[in-house]
Amino acid sequence: MWRISSAVEQRNHNPLVGGSNPSFATTARHVSPIPRARFPGSDLRLAAALLTGALLALLALPEQAWSQRQLPAEASFGEMTRFAYPLVTIGKGTFRMAPGGKIYNQQNLIIMPAAAPARANVLFKLDTAGELSGIWLLTAQEAARFRKPATPGTTPPVKPPADKPKDNPSTLGGN
Repeated sequence: MWRISSAVEQRNHNPLVGGSNPSFATTARHVSPIPRARFPGSDLRLAAALLTGALLALLALPEQAWSQRQLPAEASFGEMTRFAYPLVTIGKGTFRMAPGGKIYNQQNLIIMPAAAPARANVLFKLDTAGELSGIWLLTAQEAARFRKPATPGTTPPVKPPADKPKDNPSTLGGN
């Protein structure tokens, strides 16, 4: 094969005529811009080994690392009792959803306000204007973590029964 075209082809080249080849179009050898490996398949074996190592490292993670989602630490816990978009009642307060506020379901997917339940345990964040910038619907396990537990060792004060009169020392044993 010829590496370059002949002088006749170069003289007769007309770019306006289809099928008239310039000299660079008739070169026989194709040069790849990517250099070939010395040992065929070695790059493939290396990539497979790296992928296998990465999968083994992921499988070695504890189950909790897979199952727990990242919830904001600065969010507040509450029970959402009414959701009538854009107003949301959480606990004893009624808040307005902020423009661009997001609602995350238990799988941490963003849901539309029409898909939000009316009652749920939630974490919520307020923006600087006091509007809801984010609501996270919690699973039962997540809600149990965020609920304030009763302090151990304390009991509510006991009131004496109203029907039983108190003992008066002056009325005891005496005429």
